[in-house]
Amino acid sequence: MLPKSLPNKHSTSTAANLKIFLIILTALPLLFSCAISQNKDHRKYIIMDNEIFLNKSNNMTEKLIVLNSIHLKQIHAENTITQYFQLKNCNITNGNFSNSQISEVNLERCNLSGINFSGAVLTDVNLANSDLENSNFKHAILINVNLTGANLSHSNLNNVYIYNSILTKSNLTDTHVKESSFIQSRLNHINAQYADFSHSDLSSLDMRYSNFLGSTFNTINLSNSNLYGANLSYVNISKSNLNGASLQVANVSSSSLDNSTFNHVIAIGVRFNRSELSSITFNNANLTEARFEEAELSDISFTQSNLKLANFDWSRTSKLNFEKSDLTKASFKRAKLKASQFKSTINKWTIFTMSDLRDADFSKANIHKMDVSGANLDNVNFTATKNRNSVIGLARASNIKTIIN
Repeated sequence: MLPKSLPNKHSTSTAANLKIFLIILTALPLLFSCAISQNKDHRKYIIMDNEIFLNKSNNMTEKLIVLNSIHLKQIHAENTITQYFQLKNCNITNGNFSNSQISEVNLERCNLSGINFSGAVLTDVNLANSDLENSNFKHAILINVNLTGANLSHSNLNNVYIYNSILTKSNLTDTHVKESSFIQSRLNHINAQYADFSHSDLSSLDMRYSNFLGSTFNTINLSNSNLYGANLSYVNISKSNLNGASLQVANVSSSSLDNSTFNHVIAIGVRFNRSELSSITFNNANLTEARFEEAELSDISFTQSNLKLANFDWSRTSKLNFEKSDLTKASFKRAKLKASQFKSTINKWTIFTMSDLRDADFSKANIHKMDVSGANLDNVNFTATKNRNSVIGLARASNIKTIIN
């Protein structure tokens, strides 16, 4: 009987190797999981499924991490300390940095729309020319942050503290900036149409040539700010402080202003055409060449102000006080000035033609060639005026019942 054939040594070796491979393959997920668990505290970030997760237990302070032009769905970085990241030209939407501390991070020219910085502290962060539309900065603190040219439209900047930061040429259209503070920061040339700055501190800022069309300034501090050439048309300014501000050649036409102070402002060439002003003080203001044509003015004080060449033509007024102001070459054609106070004013070549001056008081005024042709002078007080004989058109004025002592 022939013996059974002996097993082939090569087939035996292959079967053994296959068995070992299957054992290793089965154990791989467990080994990989253990490796991740043991080393996770040492990793600065994890990229998984096109998302980046920053390690919350790592301060990330050793060296710069460069991830330029990266495209990610999200960054999960809430409650982290993030430093030394460079993510220029990145595309990261709906990222979450809430309640984080972020310093020396470069996010220039990034798409960060919908990002959440609420409660975060940003120091030395570059967000220049980035898209931050619909972002959330509520209760955030920004120190030395560069937002030049950034798009912050439709965003939430309520209760934000911004110090020594640059927002030049940024877009804040329809953005909420309530109860926020901007300290030693630059907001010049910004576009902030229809934004709401209510209860915010915008004092002593560079806001030249900025566009605030249709915005709301309710109970804000704009004292000593530079608003040269700014567009403030169709705005609502209420219960606000603009003392010492510069409004030269600013456009405040078709706006609503009430219960606010503009004392000591420099407002040469400012335009208030067709605006509604009530309970406003312009005391000791420089309003040379200011324009109030067709404006409605009620209970306004212009005492001791410079109104040379100012224009009030066709304005409708009540309770105006110009006491001790300079009205040289100012024009009040067809203006309604009933019961206005012009005590001790300078009226050289001032024009009141066809205006309503009933019950106005020009006592102790300095008059030189003031033109009242066709004006209603019923019960006007010229007591103790200087050079009243030089008044032009007095004989042609209507309803003359002037009080002249």
